[in-house]
Amino acid sequence: MPQIFRKIYYFFPVQLLLVSLKRYQLLLAFWVLLFFIIVGNLGISYGAPYLFYDPEYLDHTGYLAFTLVGVGFGAFYVSWNLNCYMLHSYRFHFMARFQRPMGVFFLNNSIIPIVFLISYFTAIVRFQTESQNYSTAKIFFSLVGFAIGFITVLLLTSVYFTFTNRNALEAEEQRKKGGWRLKWLRPASEETSNEHQGARFADHYIASNLRIRTVASLERYHPLTVRLIYRQHHSNALFVQIVTLFSIVGIGFFMENNLFQIPAAASVFLFLSITMSLFGVLMYWAEGWATTAIVLFFVAVNALYKIDVLGYQSHAYGISYQPKAKYDIDHFREIASNKNIHSDLAHFTTILEHWRKKNLRLLPGGKKPKLVFINVSGGGMRAAGFAMVVMQHADSLLKGRLFDKTFMISGASGGMFGAAYMRELYLHKRKGEAVNIWDRKYYHNITKDMLNPIMVALMSNDLLLPFHRFDMDSVIYFKDRGYMMERKFSANTDHILDKRIKDYYQDEYMAHIPLMVMHTEITNDARRFFICSQPLSFMMRPVGKYTTNRNMDVDAIDFLPFFRQQHGENLTMLSALRMNATFPLILPNSVMPTEPEVYILDGGALDNVGHEPTFRVLGAFKDWINENTDGVVIIQIRDGARHEYDDLSQDKKDLFTMITNPLGTIFSNQMSNEDFVVDQKLGYANESLMGKVQMIAFEYTADEQSQKAALSFHLTEREKDNIVYALQRPNNAEGFRLLQEALK
Repeated sequence: MPQIFRKIYYFFPVQLLLVSLKRYQLLLAFWVLLFFIIVGNLGISYGAPYLFYDPEYLDHTGYLAFTLVGVGFGAFYVSWNLNCYMLHSYRFHFMARFQRPMGVFFLNNSIIPIVFLISYFTAIVRFQTESQNYSTAKIFFSLVGFAIGFITVLLLTSVYFTFTNRNALEAEEQRKKGGWRLKWLRPASEETSNEHQGARFADHYIASNLRIRTVASLERYHPLTVRLIYRQHHSNALFVQIVTLFSIVGIGFFMENNLFQIPAAASVFLFLSITMSLFGVLMYWAEGWATTAIVLFFVAVNALYKIDVLGYQSHAYGISYQPKAKYDIDHFREIASNKNIHSDLAHFTTILEHWRKKNLRLLPGGKKPKLVFINVSGGGMRAAGFAMVVMQHADSLLKGRLFDKTFMISGASGGMFGAAYMRELYLHKRKGEAVNIWDRKYYHNITKDMLNPIMVALMSNDLLLPFHRFDMDSVIYFKDRGYMMERKFSANTDHILDKRIKDYYQDEYMAHIPLMVMHTEITNDARRFFICSQPLSFMMRPVGKYTTNRNMDVDAIDFLPFFRQQHGENLTMLSALRMNATFPLILPNSVMPTEPEVYILDGGALDNVGHEPTFRVLGAFKDWINENTDGVVIIQIRDGARHEYDDLSQDKKDLFTMITNPLGTIFSNQMSNEDFVVDQKLGYANESLMGKVQMIAFEYTADEQSQKAALSFHLTEREKDNIVYALQRPNNAEGFRLLQEALK
């Protein structure tokens, strides 16, 4: 081949890259994953790239946050090189002749990291300039912070290996004395590689002074000396990886301390580093059996989890897990008996009367009030923030009467976080506290980051050794990412939601505040739990003149009476909100104290806009509503426009899309399907209530889909501003006008 191409081909960095491409694609997959995130092709709708572009630490972005991300990347970079060194070194015998083999290897094995850093820094600058409008100084110091964190890890690694790694002269002396005896550190390929069956060659390399040197100029040593050098270096590399693993586990002991709640991007780098280390060690010892070893490892881990070695399960806090509630149809029907349904209907009628009397005092004589329901959709923190600002603005337009006029709030996931916080603020104001519920500081509170502690717990506890526990009401619970989310949300909202479900009973019963009905899907059979301080057996199955006495199936369960023996009324409000917002993987699926055990999932999986409780109340109390109200107003607050995700393009689909599209459309069309159902139920409700049901929708939209806030527990400053700006959009301005007119 031409001389120039031969030099390039046998250049040591190129040879290292080719070996990785040929033999160790699994390790390269980690870089591919990061590249896809950085260029914005992976997880963009969930805000994954923004975690790297604009990390947050201690509620601030900038220098310190980037420093910690730099430390995380440094750990990942070191892990990548240590694993490659352990796997590649026997194929490049000449490396043992370097004065500092590992340092030279790191330098020559940096093609991929350098390309990644260039891409990453470019993405950071572009994002912070175009989207965040940060100053040049802030961007510069952010990059400097990243560099300092990265270099610090490299310096610490360099110091360790400088004082622990043997050089060639020491190894030669050891060989003459009889060799080094750590046989368990020998990989399966060591013997064959020393027979040159797996050896590779290079002509030039980059020396530690950054100059290109020839391999031929290096002094040669006995093959056994080379083996001793590598084996001792590998033992040191393995030790570093073990220390890294224990350091990450150690973070779990301090995960409740804000100082240890590092940026989510740093947690991702650290998690990938220990995962890569695990794969690297298995590949090092198993060599050609590496794939089998990795598969067997995951099979073993799955088996251990199945037999519940550690006893870890995510729980709902406040309730007892002994004895177990019997989960079967007979128990459901016992709760939803005719007697209980009639009793609960009478109880709810009393609440409606309390609400009516309160509202009659706010209206001119003889005028009937309108019954108001608020339905809020899921959508992570953006839904929480949008629900918050919509209710703040609506309450200001109604001169502080929104929650007086509202009878019930229901919804899913993030939207319920905002609704619960607003209702609690209103309750504090009603009790005489100096609370301005229109203050934007409350919006900023609820949109503070919650992802950092979740990711720290996931990385250092849930996926490794989930053994941290705490005591509540003499019941021992596990600390996990669900627990960390609750504590962070509590801290962000000044702990005003640190209450039990039963604490709301009297205020809801007297209609001092709107009822709040949360729901969560039961993964075992697609039923749902309705969680409320008031009895709801009439929501468990169809009720009415022609249905109550029939043997109708039960599709929902009233949480409190079902878990009466487990003290369901002691369930914490924060756990109820978390169960209502259990987004898969990000938050754990809590197990319920039932026999057999059942697990719960995000309420949005069945009803993402909270319409079901509303229409069940309308159906059960249509006669009372027709007699005592001037109609019904349903305020729907949703984090997206109707049919936002419809795919009507005529573009030719590729093979992968054609294969996955049937399954993908099931999920992408969920909201459209739900809208169709809501429209049908709205039509039926208007037939029953003489056309007096009005639905007013508020939608969070952006000029372009790419500008919309991510579905995440972390929002950038631009995203927070974008959510507030959505109030001014024509459709929402019209919604506020309709609301004022309907409730004047």
